Amino acid sequence: MDPPVAHQGVKQIMKAQHVHSRRAWTQQALSGALKIANDASRRIEGYGQRLPSQVTAADHTWASQNARLIVQLVEMLAAGDVGEAVKTSVAEMHPIKASRDLSMAQNAAWILDQAPPGAKVVVWAHNLHVSRSEGWMGAHLAKRYGDELVVIGFAFAAGSYRTGLEVHEAAPPPAESVERLLQETGLPALVLDLRKTPPRSPVRAWFSQSRPFRAIGPVATHEQFFPTVVGDAYNILVYFDRTTPTTLVSN
Repeated sequence: MDPPVAHQGVKQIMKAQHVHSRRAWTQQALSGALKIANDASRRIEGYGQRLPSQVTAADHTWASQNARLIVQLVEMLAAGDVGEAVKTSVAEMHPIKASRDLSMAQNAAWILDQAPPGAKVVVWAHNLHVSRSEGWMGAHLAKRYGDELVVIGFAFAAGSYRTGLEVHEAAPPPAESVERLLQETGLPALVLDLRKTPPRSPVRAWFSQSRPFRAIGPVATHEQFFPTVVGDAYNILVYFDRTTPTTLVSN
């Protein structure tokens, strides 16, 4: 990880934590900003039928998408209290998180729409964002793509991880957790394709129940395991017995 990138991540987290206390955004200001952003987006979209000769259709498509990104940002800020959203646990859905994940799904679909027919895309994001659980990006993409969507979740049992510039030890997996079961296999790594488990098998039954499953967000937290029906959320699990933190590259 590049140190400037790590520093920037820390700054963004701090900014999100304090934006509400500074009262930088009032609901009235956000409503006005959303109207301006929507008007600008519609105007740019409308130029598609009468483009100047120096502007290509590809340029217009890209400009229209960038205008939609601005609308999405203001919609997310207007969806609720930013300060309260930051305080919620990483696995807890909040209107701001719901707005963000809907936008993420729309943007991923837009990227695929620009690709040639039959193309595939890999979207790399946090386990929660890719999850098929209601409200997250993966759930929105699942509604659009159905069985064409394959969701891969990652898990580990022990080791350390980095948030910004700091390294933290991971909490050990509790009893009955997904990570504890995988740890007890004794394997250093494995890939479990849940799609291939027989419908009435003990494995399918076990993963169809709510179990503690690790979720770590952008900041370190003591609470790392949350109830998750992994069999519903993911198609494939990739597991490592031990993980190491990202390494900062030297300047």
